[in-house]
Amino acid sequence: MFSKYYFEKYAQLTLKLLGNYSGVFKLCDKPDLQNSVSDVGIEVVNVETKQEGIFRNLWNQYAGKGLTSNEFGQKIKKTELKQKVIPNMPYMVAEIGSGDARKLIDDVIQCIQIKSEKFVGYKKFKQNGLYLFSTHVWEEQIPELKAKILQNNFPFSFYILNLSDKLIFLTKNDIVKYELTENQRKTFKQKALNYEKKQLNMKPELHLVLKHHWFDKIVSGEKTSEYRECSDYWNKRLTNKQYDKVVFHKGYTNTTATYKILSIAITTQPNDLGVAKCWEIKLKKI
Repeated sequence: MFSKYYFEKYAQLTLKLLGNYSGVFKLCDKPDLQNSVSDVGIEVVNVETKQEGIFRNLWNQYAGKGLTSNEFGQKIKKTELKQKVIPNMPYMVAEIGSGDARKLIDDVIQCIQIKSEKFVGYKKFKQNGLYLFSTHVWEEQIPELKAKILQNNFPFSFYILNLSDKLIFLTKNDIVKYELTENQRKTFKQKALNYEKKQLNMKPELHLVLKHHWFDKIVSGEKTSEYRECSDYWNKRLTNKQYDKVVFHKGYTNTTATYKILSIAITTQPNDLGVAKCWEIKLKKI
């Protein structure tokens, strides 16, 4: 099963194929992909479970061979792997229009609903999108999925569905399809795997939101340490944590500054919190 790093990097790579945006999508958080030039933010989500990921790998074996969804279902039904690994997922090979097939769409809608509820605390952009990795939906079902999305008051202005061998770009008015060649998929997968491996081996970054004047003092070099109270919340976040870098956010804008962390320790020295004891995060400009 791939991690969030894999899916976020893979999504970032495929966005270059769309050609809809100026600037570069940076890997961030809440939302995962942010483009300040085009004023676009995109959250990335993997709809698949582990079993469904196995299903996707099987689909990749037959993608591009001209099979209809029903013919593909017959192929999977004949595999020994399906009997051993996907015994409780007959709807994954369901015929279009059946009750099981409609459940595929309901699964995606439920995922969008969950992300919509979390979206409340995210940075907002002029355009806010949701990128979904899913083998849940056949290409033939996209119009039905779009209709269900429009029935709900979701906060996203567009959706991108990665169906393994193609991208489907959905807006209120359009459905645009982008084919992915086998070579493109292999290249994206390898680059995403390399990025995932690097990230999993890295120490995590600490993200802190600052008021504008404190942010400016750090960027100017006037302030070389950041302080946090010795509260239950900060004790849990900072005790025995091996953070390598800290990313400061200027309020809830898109402006950030990244610094190397020299040390994180409790201090009794004078501090800008005006308390007797607090956490001190010593900084070094990168």
